[in-house]
Amino acid sequence: MSDVDLNQGLVLSALGITGALFGFATSQFVYYIQNYWRRDRLLLRIVVPLVWGLDLFHLVLYAYTIFQVIVFARSNTASGLVLPWTGNAQILVNACLVAAVQVFYLHRIWGLSRQLILVIVLGIVSAANLGLGITLMAQTLIIVSVAGLPTLSKFDVALSSVTAASDIFITITLVALLLMSRRKGSRNNRLINRLMFYPINTGFLTSLCAILSLIMITTKKGTNFYVFFYYIGTRLYTICMIASLNARESLRNDMADAAGIHSIPAIRTHPQHTTSRLAGLRKYSFFATQPSSRSGSESHSGDAPAVLGAQTAPGGKARGLGEGHSADDLRRVHAFSLLPKS
Repeated sequence: MSDVDLNQGLVLSALGITGALFGFATSQFVYYIQNYWRRDRLLLRIVVPLVWGLDLFHLVLYAYTIFQVIVFARSNTASGLVLPWTGNAQILVNACLVAAVQVFYLHRIWGLSRQLILVIVLGIVSAANLGLGITLMAQTLIIVSVAGLPTLSKFDVALSSVTAASDIFITITLVALLLMSRRKGSRNNRLINRLMFYPINTGFLTSLCAILSLIMITTKKGTNFYVFFYYIGTRLYTICMIASLNARESLRNDMADAAGIHSIPAIRTHPQHTTSRLAGLRKYSFFATQPSSRSGSESHSGDAPAVLGAQTAPGGKARGLGEGHSADDLRRVHAFSLLPKS
């Protein structure tokens, strides 16, 4: 098998896998639109469609590039094959997609820590990742032909290294901040343990793909093995981000069951729970959603405020699920969950 056949087989295999992953990301996106988008925070209402749109655009560019390369490769030698403009564009789109997802996680870190220096340092690493992606795209415009791609290996190595480093740093920071929110014997610890699963899962998968891409660049020169892992990692960014947002309802329900709170309608059917008392409960909730504009039985849908994380004390005052936690601890958990505030 020639190197040309091997490279074409690799990019076609990567296209099939990334296409399947995009289908899964689309199902997650549709679920998000149906259940969260209208009542979510403005940042998420912008970032989630943006990430999915970039993912779609990248897949289209990738598929068109492969089509152009395979079709014209039959009438051109590998050394004279011109790199399609879509091959340059997909590098830039990929860099923007990764940057958008990392901004999402930086926003979570800011909500958890309120440490400006920490966010700036991580932001610089993420900006370096974006800058390297733009630089690589600019270099591909200069070389013109496919034969010149091996000369860009040093840029590929730098990009994969910084991508892996930024993912690892962001993951470690999120997990460390969540661990700092734990307290001995607190019922919030169960929620925090589940919340830690998502950054660990995301960081592990995306970092693994970046590391494998880095290994392939250095050990399998002249092949497209690194592209195989690099673009799969891009799809995983989208899937993990949207899936973590879609899991918020499940997290809320699990904590409600543990606290003995089964549903919002059950709370509202008790006469002793007045409007002012519900407002007090909502104040202490770290999973509150935006109040619905509907009233009566219609407000018992998913748009109704979820009073998770609060119980009513004998004196009528509300106390948080994580009794013994400071207000900062509850704020950290609420900030990480990214559910709309009341």
